[in-house]
Amino acid sequence: TDRTYWENRGSKKTVAIADQLLEIAKEHDPDLELKYNKFYIGIAKKGLPNNFVVFRPKKGFIRFEPRLKKSIEIQERLESAGLDVMDYDSRWGRYRIRLQPGDVEKNKEILTEIIAEAYNVSNER
Repeated sequence: TDRTYWENRGSKKTVAIADQLLEIAKEHDPDLELKYNKFYIGIAKKGLPNNFVVFRPKKGFIRFEPRLKKSIEIQERLESAGLDVMDYDSRWGRYRIRLQPGDVEKNKEILTEIIAEAYNVSNER
C-alpha cells in the first residue's frame, strides 16, 4: 500500500490531516515519516515502525489513535478540548479520536501534548 491507496480509500483531505499530525510529531524527532500499511498509516523512523500514533483515514474524517494508558485525566482533557473521542481500544492501548479537516489547527495545543505523551511513553519501552 502507498499514499495513493489511502487517498482513494479515505480522501486527499483526510490523508493531509495525517501529514499535519506528522509535522507535530517531527518536533520530537525530525527523522519520523509516515508508513503506509494495509489497515492504517503508521509512523516509522529510518524504515523501522514506531507506532506511538496511527492514523486511519476515512472519506470525511481521520481516526487518530495515540497509544496511551487509559486514564480519566487524559479522557477529560480530550473531551474538554472539544475533541470527538470515540472509545478506548483496550486491546491495542489506544484512544480513538475522530478529526475532521480543520480540527488540527483548532486543537493544535492538545494534539501536540497528546502526541508528545505518546512519543515519550513509546520511547520508555
